[in-house]
Amino acid sequence: MYIEVLIVLFLYIIISYLSTHPTFRPLREGNTNQECSEALKLSKKNAGNLSYVDDELKRLDALAKNMTTLDGKVEQNAHSLASISKRNEEKAKQLESSVGM
Repeated sequence: MYIEVLIVLFLYIIISYLSTHPTFRPLREGNTNQECSEALKLSKKNAGNLSYVDDELKRLDALAKNMTTLDGKVEQNAHSLASISKRNEEKAKQLESSVGM
């Protein structure tokens, strides 16, 4: 008789422990836990940061294309100036030689 009462008592204790244990409770959707709201805030902030970084990378890509174009134009102008300078030097030598006669 005592053994049966003890078995029922221990079974009651085990069942009550399992029913209150967090892993056996049903899940509630839309949990209002503070950690969840903080995680949501951080994820929104992270998404905002990622979109900002993406916009900046696009802007820098366009800037790099402009710099490449400007670099080519500067090289073109340097060649043009060098050829103009060379032609002016040749004309000056021709004028010197024609005046010296």
